[in-house]
Amino acid sequence: MTEPLPAETIAELERLEREATPGEWCPTEQDGAIASFHPTGERATIPVGDIDIGSANEEFMIRLRNAAPALLAAARREREQTERIRDLEKVLLKWLQYARAESNRKGEVLPRAVVEQIAALEAARSEAEGGGR
Repeated sequence: MTEPLPAETIAELERLEREATPGEWCPTEQDGAIASFHPTGERATIPVGDIDIGSANEEFMIRLRNAAPALLAAARREREQTERIRDLEKVLLKWLQYARAESNRKGEVLPRAVVEQIAALEAARSEAEGGGR
């Protein structure tokens, strides 16, 4: 699984998206340019360098720009969900470690599956915090 985009990267991309030419982008008849329809209905031509009309690069830039708000919102939601899950894992691990310590103190034996889960969570936490390198 890949890591979510860092919050700083998402914020920077959101800033750039806000500052970019607004409106939906579309192809033009001119090489090296993409058209934009401003929300007011005004059409603007955006120079983008050496991009051929109808090329995969032109299509990719247009589709990526038009999808940018939704993609950035999804990236932000993923980042926030990942942070919440990591917080929950920390709480769960602390609770399981406490249960293990209490079990050891009382001379009780935890089920093997619980012991293995604690070890897996401890290893994942250590790796996430940079200790698994």
